[in-house]
Amino acid sequence: FESESIPRRDDGQIVWKPALYARLNLTFDEGRNFTEDRSAHRLFFPLDGTRLPEAVSVELTDSDILRDNPDSGLYASLPDYLDEPKEFKDAERDIIEHAWRTENTTLRQHRSLKLVSLAGESEADFLARVDAAIDEAIDARVAKEKDATDSTLAKLAEKVRKLEQKKQLLDSKRQAQVTSEMAGAAETVFRLFFGGRRKSVATLARERQRSSDAAERVSQADDDLAQLHADIANVGPELAEKIASIEEEERSGRDDIEVKEVGLEKSDLRVDDFLLLWVPVTRSV
Repeated sequence: FESESIPRRDDGQIVWKPALYARLNLTFDEGRNFTEDRSAHRLFFPLDGTRLPEAVSVELTDSDILRDNPDSGLYASLPDYLDEPKEFKDAERDIIEHAWRTENTTLRQHRSLKLVSLAGESEADFLARVDAAIDEAIDARVAKEKDATDSTLAKLAEKVRKLEQKKQLLDSKRQAQVTSEMAGAAETVFRLFFGGRRKSVATLARERQRSSDAAERVSQADDDLAQLHADIANVGPELAEKIASIEEEERSGRDDIEVKEVGLEKSDLRVDDFLLLWVPVTRSV
C-alpha cells in the first residue's frame, strides 16, 4: 500500500484508511470424477471515489489481521457507497456475483484412457500421466504378444523335435530299403550267371519304387524341417514388427485431450470472510 501512504504526522497519530477484504471458498464440480476446491482472496483498497476499486488478489492470514481496532489513531471516513449496512451487504452480493461469473478452472480429459485431470494439476503433469497410461497399455499388449510368441516357439520346437525323430526313422527305413534293393539286384545277377531262381523284373521294380518313395519321404522331411527353422527365424522379426505397430497405435492418440472450462454453480461458492479492514497508511519517518 505504498502508493497510499502519507508522511508521518507531527502529532505522531496513525492514519487508518478503510479496505474491504473477501475470502471465498470455490468448489468446481464436473461430474463424479472432477472436483477442485480453491480459495479466492479479494482486497479492495483504497475505498474512495464513487464505486469499489478493482480488486487485487492478496491472501491474508489470521496473524495479518487484528480483530480489535486500536483505540488511538485517525480513521478516514467510509465512502458514500459503503457507509450503510445495506450497502455493505450489496457490496458482498456484487463480489460474490462477480466471482460466480468470472472464476473458472480448466478440466482436461482423455476419454480413451479414461483419465481426468486432478484438482490443481498442471498441463505438464496431466500429460505425464497420459504418457504413463500409454506406456502401461503398451506394456500390457506387448506382454500378451510375447506370451503368444513364446507359445508359438514352443509349438514349433516340438514340431522340430518330432520331425527330426520321424526323419531319423525314415532315414533308417530308406537305408534298409536301399540295402534290400542292392542285395536283390546282386542276387538276380548272380543267379543269372550261375543258374537258379531269380527275382522277377517286376519285383525289382517294386523294390526300386519303394527305395525311391523312401528317399522322397526323407527329402520331404528335410524340406519340412527347413521350413520350420525358417518359421522360427521369422518369429523374432515378426514380434518386433508387432511391437512397433502397437507403440505407433497407442501413441497416435496421445494428444486426443479435451480441454474444458469449468465454471461455478452459485451453490458452489461460499463466503468464509467478508471484512471491513482498517489499513495504517502513515509512514514511520
